[in-house]
Amino acid sequence: MSDFAAAAAENKEWADEMAPKGAIRRYDRTTVVEAARELAVPDNLGNALLIGRQWLMIFAAAVLAVWSEHWAVYALAMMFIGTRMVVLGVLIHEAAHNHVFSKPIVNDVLSELFIGFPAGISIHLYRATHFWHHRALNTMEDPDYAFQRSDPDQHFPKTRAGFVWLTIKSALFVNFPQMARFAGKWWMPARFLFTPLQRSPFPLWARILYVAWATTVLTVLIATGYLLDAIILFVIPSLFWTNCVSRLRAAAEHGALPLKTELTSTRTVVPTLIDRWFVAPVGVCYHLEHHLFPYVPGRNLHKLHDVLMRDPASGPEAHAPYPYPNLKKDLIKAPPRKAPAAA
Repeated sequence: MSDFAAAAAENKEWADEMAPKGAIRRYDRTTVVEAARELAVPDNLGNALLIGRQWLMIFAAAVLAVWSEHWAVYALAMMFIGTRMVVLGVLIHEAAHNHVFSKPIVNDVLSELFIGFPAGISIHLYRATHFWHHRALNTMEDPDYAFQRSDPDQHFPKTRAGFVWLTIKSALFVNFPQMARFAGKWWMPARFLFTPLQRSPFPLWARILYVAWATTVLTVLIATGYLLDAIILFVIPSLFWTNCVSRLRAAAEHGALPLKTELTSTRTVVPTLIDRWFVAPVGVCYHLEHHLFPYVPGRNLHKLHDVLMRDPASGPEAHAPYPYPNLKKDLIKAPPRKAPAAA
């Protein structure tokens, strides 16, 4: 079996016939599919090194803060650790698509231990809702869309004052409870520990793994006296950046779009270096490409983007991509024009 055949088999849920019919006009993938196939294999070593680098940087920043015993160093460490949690958060999405490691069991076990559980999320639980996001995109059967429609903060476009107020609320955690309730309802492993197996996508072995992981981590932190430091340096930054960055990316991916065709219902953002570091690592911002070809890992989506932009069937119609700062063109309402003065 070829590498692509193996990847396609593991992602069989993404066959075209699984997508909702009749909602929007679909894009003919024929001219691009061969290029997508060549890009469809995960980079096992590259992803292992990526995860390892994030944890090395997180631990180094934490050790420096604890060693310094200075509030300013703690504050800087919290900010830096939050940016690294952004990377791990995106890798949760990659793991749900079996893009972190090519072997499904290796992907799931290692991703739960080093990506999902530290963020308070199970890959299995996230995968269950995320698959429906793809299958029923921009309909009320899409859990993400339904949540966004129920949360006024995620209605776009906004007035300039409304957008500024949203930014302030996100930075001050004022609107964090909405995000936490959604994540807790669908993705938090502790919530599903005793749910009957036939009613939950959280398998028994993953539940046992979670209990063993949580027990080990808490025991070590309590025994060493670093539990409070871990909460300050790891938990708080991860919650802050999850709230702020997730809201920005969600608005960028599907906010204020016409939803007329498959190519105009999802937005790609071409990232700057700063975007890749703080907001959209691992190619997550190439979101149109991801929805068209979900079996292509995020690391390769920029290459697929170049192919799509050259395709006469997609390039002219696809939503024009630009960096995150330019999203204000779409997400902020233009002020009403003043009527011309009477002659």
